[in-house]
Amino acid sequence: MPKKSDFRPLFGRPKRGLARPGRAPLWALAITLVFLGAIGLGPFGLGPLKSAPLWAAGSPGDFAEGVSTHPYDAALKKAKLENKVTFIYFWTPSCPWCRAFSELVLTDPDVRDFLNDAFVVVSVNADRERKLAKKYRLPSVPYLVFLDSSGEAVYAIPQPLDADVFLVFLEYLRTGSYLNQDFEGFVKTLSQTPST
Repeated sequence: MPKKSDFRPLFGRPKRGLARPGRAPLWALAITLVFLGAIGLGPFGLGPLKSAPLWAAGSPGDFAEGVSTHPYDAALKKAKLENKVTFIYFWTPSCPWCRAFSELVLTDPDVRDFLNDAFVVVSVNADRERKLAKKYRLPSVPYLVFLDSSGEAVYAIPQPLDADVFLVFLEYLRTGSYLNQDFEGFVKTLSQTPST
């Protein structure tokens, strides 16, 4: 039978004070402070996210001024009539990444104009629209779903994108390039095309 002294910690002995019973280790405190800062409650914040609590008016579903959104059923009808791609943006009021995507990407004038011209946009609060979230098998938020003009899901992206990549992806969908090539191939084609 091995003695207690035969067992050694993996990385040497724990320093006195860090592993005492009843006290949280310092790394746990650091992680808690970072988390509280990320949601705007602690002494640290993430720039624009710090400006207002996440549950305040102006939730992530309130798109940047000028982006027109439609109810889900009306959006499907409009997309079919106008032969456009539907962009469904799933969010929740308590999601810091949703707020960042709304404030940093959807407020970009190029993104806003492109969405208004070439897409039918639906904003969905996943906490309130649970049936719709279940229909699209929502894994997390933000969740970006793109439907073709017939209402079939073409792409689903379970993470926010920055404005430049989002614009290229929107162009990929608008041109219908998704039908015959993958996104990587589309980006390579764009980079090889001489700009005028």
